[in-house]
Amino acid sequence: MLIDLISQTNYNSYNISLAKIIGLHPAIYLNTLLSINSKAINKQKLTNDEYFCVDRNYVQSITTFEVDEQIEIENLLINLGILKKQENDESNALYLDVSTLTSIIMSDNESLVSDIQKVVALNKKPKKKTKAEAIKDEMKSFVTATNQELREAYFDWIDSVFAKQGWMSKKSVVSAQQVIDEFSHRNLDVALKVIEIASISGYRDMTWAVNTYKSNYNVQYRVPQNRTVENTVGISNEVF
Repeated sequence: MLIDLISQTNYNSYNISLAKIIGLHPAIYLNTLLSINSKAINKQKLTNDEYFCVDRNYVQSITTFEVDEQIEIENLLINLGILKKQENDESNALYLDVSTLTSIIMSDNESLVSDIQKVVALNKKPKKKTKAEAIKDEMKSFVTATNQELREAYFDWIDSVFAKQGWMSKKSVVSAQQVIDEFSHRNLDVALKVIEIASISGYRDMTWAVNTYKSNYNVQYRVPQNRTVENTVGISNEVF
């Protein structure tokens, strides 16, 4: 409904000063925890040692942060002394140290801020590649072209084939380059056009793109001023 678009309940906020120190997502997450903590206090839902429980699904619904990211941010905040979590506690109960948080926000000590940012940097983990991403990267490593434009064309083709068919083999990549080398005869524009056809159609077999090219583009790309490149596959000393 239109009312949902403008309702304040569909907006979230964060402390800009804090975001500059610990990062945007942790700052947004902390604002959410502050709100949950405040509601828990008002409803007398805190434990005796002032812990409050976090509903992961609720947090995700208002921040978009999935559970893995929530836990990653919590680990950072624990390392900074802002949060505490009981050991071996799977109830998602947290203690928010407001004093420490306030000290960080109000601090004008550059050395302290620098130390905090170092902790933040150490807690950042590179995102783990999916299996598909890892396989795509491996397939791209089999591209032997040295011309950057040609390499990027092959990379786009590999991405396209994966998007359409979900798999590819080393033999497909090596064979495709051989087909391009033999057909294009050092004509870079021809090579790029054939690869483009394969990318658009998601052809894993490059000969299909060659056949399409022969039917639709052969005359257009015979002009003598077209660019040339050296052999890309490296299977012989001949130029293509």
